[in-house]
Amino acid sequence: MNYEKEILEAYSRLGYKPRGNQMSAVDQIITAFLKDGMENVLLSAPTGTGKSIIAVVVAEVLHALDEQRTTQDLASIISMGTNALVEQYYQTFRGNKNFATIKGANNYECSVTQDSGESCLLGALRSEKMEDVIAENCVKCELMQVKQKRNAVKHLITNYSYTFVDRMYSMQKLEERLLMVWDEAHTLNDAFTEHNAIHISERKLDAMIAEISKTIGLSNKTIVQRIKSLKGDLLAGLFDEGSYQHYLEELHSIYKLASEEFENMMQKCIRRGMKNFDSYTMFSRMYKKYFGLGCKIDDLTKYNYEHVVDVKGDTKKNEEFEVSVKPIFVGNMYPVLKNSRYTLFMSATLNPKFMVETLKLPYDKTEFIQLEPSFPPENKKVIIYKPISLSYKTMSDPKVVEDLLKNAADIFKLHSKQGDRGAFLTPSFAITAKLADKLRSCKTESKIFEHKQGQKLVDVLADFKEYKGLSVLLSPSMYEGIDLPDDLSRYQVIVKAPFPSLADKRMAYILKHHPDIYETLCIMKVVQGIGRSVRSEDDYAVTYLLDANLKRLFASVINVWKPEFSISHSSMLI
Repeated sequence: MNYEKEILEAYSRLGYKPRGNQMSAVDQIITAFLKDGMENVLLSAPTGTGKSIIAVVVAEVLHALDEQRTTQDLASIISMGTNALVEQYYQTFRGNKNFATIKGANNYECSVTQDSGESCLLGALRSEKMEDVIAENCVKCELMQVKQKRNAVKHLITNYSYTFVDRMYSMQKLEERLLMVWDEAHTLNDAFTEHNAIHISERKLDAMIAEISKTIGLSNKTIVQRIKSLKGDLLAGLFDEGSYQHYLEELHSIYKLASEEFENMMQKCIRRGMKNFDSYTMFSRMYKKYFGLGCKIDDLTKYNYEHVVDVKGDTKKNEEFEVSVKPIFVGNMYPVLKNSRYTLFMSATLNPKFMVETLKLPYDKTEFIQLEPSFPPENKKVIIYKPISLSYKTMSDPKVVEDLLKNAADIFKLHSKQGDRGAFLTPSFAITAKLADKLRSCKTESKIFEHKQGQKLVDVLADFKEYKGLSVLLSPSMYEGIDLPDDLSRYQVIVKAPFPSLADKRMAYILKHHPDIYETLCIMKVVQGIGRSVRSEDDYAVTYLLDANLKRLFASVINVWKPEFSISHSSMLI
């Protein structure tokens, strides 16, 4: 081990002791950065490894050994998909003054305006009368306190959205850190795509007309008339893949005019003083909204990233017209997002080919590290049971669906006799309903918890967990973010390979141009799904795969996670 002494010192500073293979993981990562000259490390670490501790220890060691360290004590910025994950990560280190979180301004409330922090007054209404207000309120404002810490605290934890905005739009960007960590990095491309998607629809254009008329006034005919003209062309079906760039240029011009007008109105409020709080708040929100919308079109023009255009709507069917422009992957925009000397990507499901290709990472500066399973493979049994070739076409055959439901019901009856609770991960609400009816017809003592369309999964899940008797949970929405530890789920059934829907034009593009990546997305989702029922080293569950496509994918080179499972094939249940 190259850095054992430094790693143990880092653990001691953080108040933790290494467990499992964490020491080896940290040493491999540090070696890749400092001895092998790597800029990027991809860490695939199974659930339960303790990736959050690994990342911070890596940052601590890099910081301790950094000969180029500046006077500022900035070790890491750690970014993840949601605010819930941000809070969960922060709880691991709560009480340590070297850690802080920051989120978007709308997560904080201004005590003066009683509104979200996006309309914060600091630096705006600076009339003589405002000094007392600022002194009394802004020094206590949580957002202001966080902003003061963000470029001073050693480890900063935030979300993907905040990172995207900071790197692409902000005029006062976060200062560079030694290490940037992307946690749950397998979701980075999808999060980036949704964040940077450009949407135009009849409803959105109507909303723009209404809010501009209400806030700036109908007297501003230039903006409103141009939006109405754009809407007319949209309804006439003039938006298509050949003309969308022209319309994006027009939309960008409208956004620019609107944001400039709202900025002018903000300045008028400032000159008029305190009595214009409410108006200032409204104009500030509108300014940021239209400025941000314009930035998305700027980025598409500037970086010319790989993207797809989807035009929907049919007046004959009374369908709303909508146009969306979405990035395919982060691609050549990744250097814009990077804000560190070293970068660590972490997830339980990282495929090196997928990450390198979708983020355009340099092969010679990127290393992949896959940790040994932290749970015994025999605790994560996978049985490929009577696999049926399932596709959109075959699933329209009633005989195929009947056979599929019978296989699922046989598994259900076996485990009901054994007194096991379990879960079925289904491909759709329609199949969920059919399967629920089939399981009820088995007349076992198991209670069926069916996640129906329109219901919140969190509510069904809470009922399932609260129920103490024999039961089973059915849902198409359980592949990520759900915990079913120990006796809550001793078996689970993945009914069909969760290939991304080809109704999504982006996914259809990926299948056509990047078929390996399309299949990788599916197997990553399966691996995540299997992890729902095995949550600790002593936990165990068996997973049944019913789709022949999963038999093929599990055996393919794409499945770099095979060592985590004990895999078998069976046509009989024992």
